[in-house]
Amino acid sequence: MTDMFTPGKIGNLELKNRVVRSATWEALADAEGKVTPALVGYTLARIRGEVGLYIMGITAVTRNGVGMPGMTGIFSDDHIDSHRELTDAVHEEGGAVCLQIAHVGAQVSKDLLGEDPVAPSAVLHPSFQTMPRELSNAEVKEMVEAFGKAASRAKQAGYDAVQIHGAHGYLVDQFLSPLFNKREDEYGEPSRFALDVYDAVRANAGDMPVLIKLSMDDYYPGSTSPDVALKLAQSLDRKGIDAIEVSAGIIASGKYSPSRSVKEKEDEGYFLELARTVKKNVSCPVIAVGGLRTPEKINLLLARGDVDYISISRPLIREPKLIKRWSEGDKEKPKCISCNRCFGTLKYGEGIQCMMEIREREKEEKKE
Repeated sequence: MTDMFTPGKIGNLELKNRVVRSATWEALADAEGKVTPALVGYTLARIRGEVGLYIMGITAVTRNGVGMPGMTGIFSDDHIDSHRELTDAVHEEGGAVCLQIAHVGAQVSKDLLGEDPVAPSAVLHPSFQTMPRELSNAEVKEMVEAFGKAASRAKQAGYDAVQIHGAHGYLVDQFLSPLFNKREDEYGEPSRFALDVYDAVRANAGDMPVLIKLSMDDYYPGSTSPDVALKLAQSLDRKGIDAIEVSAGIIASGKYSPSRSVKEKEDEGYFLELARTVKKNVSCPVIAVGGLRTPEKINLLLARGDVDYISISRPLIREPKLIKRWSEGDKEKPKCISCNRCFGTLKYGEGIQCMMEIREREKEEKKE
């Protein structure tokens, strides 16, 4: 019977268990977007904690695709060596690591970017105040190529797999959304950009598995809906995508955001119905994300075949060795309380951290 510690396979990549670290912005790259020793150390802590596959945080395929401080880049050959230092370190520990490639589109402030954001159409994002500039048809095709080149660099850097970020309101999801995509050329068709990106990534990835993180519902009026997203999932499946991580929500979704509170048992696995729907309609492996917190729930989902893998992130910010703890028999739920204050820890200059852990450390320092 399949459980979280059953070995698995995505494409040709053998994994020691069914637990994936879902990509989260670590805020540890340098000013040029290169991997730093701190980011290598952060990653290794989770690898040593026995996650089956570690998906690196959102990584920009072009310079104007950077949307957050400390975000990694893969838009230049100059980035390859620093990424290679990370993959070499992971492989020395016997781990597997996947690079998530993305473009933030309209979800960035002009102050951070230093220029107007770009998007499928000139539609003001509800969470940002700068009107984005509509990409020309030629620029869209260049963007597709940029994803392909990023996949090539990921392969050169030694990654085991690559994941396209097609979720959470970033550029691929913006093309899928009727709210943000008002184009009248061929890229006005919701799935066209994502499918072209997939083709470019696949052509450059060699034998690396290609995954996608896909929003099945933006939970925002007029934006991406399950019927549109499911058609894309099925098209990608027919083309040979190696796995789909099912997510949902955008920054503007409020309480229906991608990172929700998980206080009660019924809060756990808040995207499961969407994941089950995808699983019923595709043949590739499906990864469930969204507030999964207890071994009992996770093992039940895997045993029933509802999904093939599960991914978590916030609990691993608080407890890098959580999966190892579970494997050794301590099945208590994570210490993470899903308060989302980890996203506000950038001011400490040490990347994303658990605020509770910071407070506990400060208390201990005061005692000393």
